[in-house]
Amino acid sequence: MLTLRQRLNHQSWLENLPVFTAFSIAAAIIWFADIHRGSIALFLGVIAGVLADLDHHASGRVKQLFVILPAFTAVSLAVQFSIGNSILLTFIMTSVAFCATMAGAIDVRYRTIAFATLVVALYTTLPYESQLAWYLNPMMLIFGTIIYHSSRVAFEALFPCRPVQRGLADAFRALASYVAAKAPFFLPDERSVLEHNQYQLALRANKVNTSFNTCRDRLFYRLSGQHISHRTRRQLHDYFIAQDIHERISAAHVDYEKLLTALQHNDILFRLERMIRLQSKACTAYANALEQEDHYHYPPALARCEKGLHHAWQFYCRHHAQRPNQRLETLIANLCTINAKLAQLGSIPDSTQSEDSRVINSNAANLREGLQRLRDNLNLQSVYFRHALRISFLTLISCFIVESFHLHFGYWIMVTCVFICQPNYVATESKLLLRIIGTLAGVVVGSFLPLIAPDRISLLTLIVLCNTAFFYVRTRNYGVSTFFITVQVFIGFAMSGIDMHVVVINRIFDTLVGTTISWVAVFYLWPDWDYFSLPAMTSAVLRSDAQYLRLILSQVGKNRDDIRYRAARRCVHESAAALPVLLNDMLAKPQKYQQNIEKTRLLLTQNYRIIGYISVLAVFRGTLCIRAETQQYMNEIGEQVAQLLDDLAQSRPINDALIALKKRVETDYNDPEIEPFTYSIARILKQLSAINQLIYPNKSTTMGAEQCSGTNCDNTALSAVQKH
Repeated sequence: MLTLRQRLNHQSWLENLPVFTAFSIAAAIIWFADIHRGSIALFLGVIAGVLADLDHHASGRVKQLFVILPAFTAVSLAVQFSIGNSILLTFIMTSVAFCATMAGAIDVRYRTIAFATLVVALYTTLPYESQLAWYLNPMMLIFGTIIYHSSRVAFEALFPCRPVQRGLADAFRALASYVAAKAPFFLPDERSVLEHNQYQLALRANKVNTSFNTCRDRLFYRLSGQHISHRTRRQLHDYFIAQDIHERISAAHVDYEKLLTALQHNDILFRLERMIRLQSKACTAYANALEQEDHYHYPPALARCEKGLHHAWQFYCRHHAQRPNQRLETLIANLCTINAKLAQLGSIPDSTQSEDSRVINSNAANLREGLQRLRDNLNLQSVYFRHALRISFLTLISCFIVESFHLHFGYWIMVTCVFICQPNYVATESKLLLRIIGTLAGVVVGSFLPLIAPDRISLLTLIVLCNTAFFYVRTRNYGVSTFFITVQVFIGFAMSGIDMHVVVINRIFDTLVGTTISWVAVFYLWPDWDYFSLPAMTSAVLRSDAQYLRLILSQVGKNRDDIRYRAARRCVHESAAALPVLLNDMLAKPQKYQQNIEKTRLLLTQNYRIIGYISVLAVFRGTLCIRAETQQYMNEIGEQVAQLLDDLAQSRPINDALIALKKRVETDYNDPEIEPFTYSIARILKQLSAINQLIYPNKSTTMGAEQCSGTNCDNTALSAVQKH
C-alpha cells in the first residue's frame, strides 16, 4: 500500500495538478464574474495553453509566453475579423494549417507551438456569435492561455525537478523492459528462437530511445544558464547511468547460439538469465522510487546472484583449465559492472559537474538552422511536407463545406480533421473508430446533462473534471479522451444557453464527415506507401553505423570525448529506430509489401547486431595502453569496415573487398592483444555479408560457410575483452 506522502508525490497526480488548477481558476472566474457568453472561449483558451506547453524551468516558461501569446493573438484576431468573408477566412485557415504543420520540421518547440496556434485558429470559430463584441472571444482565448501558463510556472517554481524526475522514471521503466528482453538470450531451451528474441529486443529499443531523448531535453533546459543544484546533478548522473546500462546490455560479447550449445548443461546460463531479470527488476524499482519520491535500495537478491555467479564461474574454470572461456568471463564482468552502476543510482559523484554536465539537445540552434531545416523538407519525400499538404487540403474542403451549406457549428469538421489526421496512415486509422465511439458515448451522456447537472455550479464542477480527465487520458486512451472532450463541449453550450438538440445533431454529423474525409486524405493523397524506400532507409542506417564506428576509432588510445561519443551513439540508435516504424507502416498494407516486410524484419535484427558488435569496440576508447603499431592496425581495419558500410549504403559492390578483409582479419585473429577487436570486426563483416545478400541479391555472391562465419571464429575459444 502506498503511504499518503507517496500518493501525493505520484507522477499521475502531480503532472495533472497544474491542469486541474488552471481549469478551476477559470471556473471560479466564470462563477464570480457571472460570465455567460465568453465561458466557452475561456475554457478553450486553457486547453490551447495546455497544448502549447513546453517543458522548461520557471524563467524559461515565462520567456516562452512572449512567443506563444503574440502567435495566439495574431491568429485569433485574423480569424475573428475574417469570419463573414468566406474567401478570406478560407485563405487564412488554409495558410495557417500549412505553415503550422510545416513548422514541425524544425524541431519539437516549433511543432508544439505551431500546432497549438492552429488549434487557436479553429477555436476562434467555434464560440463565434455575431452579437458578441469582436474582441471577446480572442481576449478570452488569450486569458485562458495566461491562466494555464501562470499555473504551470507556479508549479515549476514549487516542484522544479519533477518533470526531469518523471522523465527519468519513464526512461528507467523503458530500460527495464529492454533489459528483460535480453534475458531469454541465455535460456538453453530457447536456442531455436534466438532470431525472434533479437527481433523483440530491437523493437523495444525504439521506446528506450524516445524516453532517453525526452529525459535529455528536460535535463538540457534545467542545465542551460542555470546553477546546477545537487538534485539536478544526481538526476544527470542517473541519466548517464541509464545510458551506460543500455550500451552494456546491448553489447554482443559472445555468439549466443554457440554459447547455448557449449553450456547447455551448465547452470551458468541460468544464473546469467536470472541476473539480467533481477537487473530489469532493479530498473523498475528505481523508476517507482523516482515516481513516488521514495528511497531506492540496491536489491540484496542481485548481490547474492552476483556472488553465486562468481562461484559458478570459478567452479567452471577449475574443471575446464585447458579450455578457458575468456569471452564468457568478459560477459560476466560486463554484467557485474551493470550491477555496480545500479548500486550508484541516486548518488552524486564529484566528477559530474565538470565533464558530465554537458548535454546536447536536438533543437535548432538559431533561425538560420531552422530555415535550413524547412528548406530541406520542402519536397514530397518529406513526411512533414506531405502532411502539411493533406492538412491544408482538409482545411480547404472543411471551409468549403461549412461556407457552402452554412452549417451551424460546422467548423467541428475541421477540428476533427486536425486532431485525427496524422502524418502516416497507421496512426490515423487507429484514431478513426475511437473518435466516432468516443463522440457517440459523449453525446449520449451529454444529452442527459439537465438531469446530471441541473444548476450552474454543478456544470462548472463537471466541466473542470471533464477537461482534467481529458488531458489525463489523452495519451493513454484516445477514445476515452474524446468522450470527455465531447461532454465538455455539451457543458459549455449548456452554460451558454444553446439548444442541446441542435448541438447533438451537429456534433455527430461533423464527426462523421471529419473522420471520413480524413481517411480519404491519408489514403489517397500522397500515401506513405508511395514513398516507402527500403534501400534509402538501409542507406541511412548503414551510414550512421559507419559514423559510429569511425567515432570510436578516432578515440582509440586517446583522450575520450564523451560528448561526441554520446551524440554518435544517439544518432545510430535513432537511425535504427526508424526501421521498426517503417515495418509497422508496411504491416498496415501486408499484401502490397509482403516481400519487403520480411526483408525489413531481417534488416532490423541484423543492424542491431552490428550496433552490438560496434558497442563492444567502445572498450578501446582512451582506456587502454595500446602500442602504436596495434593502434595503426585497428584504425586501418576499422576504416576499411566503415568504408564497406558506406559503399553498401551507396549500392556500390563490396564482395571482393569484403572477402579480402575477412581473410585478413582471420589471419590476425589469434593475436591476443587485438583478438577482442578482430572478433567484433569479424562478426560485423558477417552481418554485412548478410545485409548485402538481403538487399542486393542480384549484386552479391554468397560467401562460403567458412567465409561467412569464419573458420577461426567458430573454432577459436571465446577470449578476453578488457573490462569496459
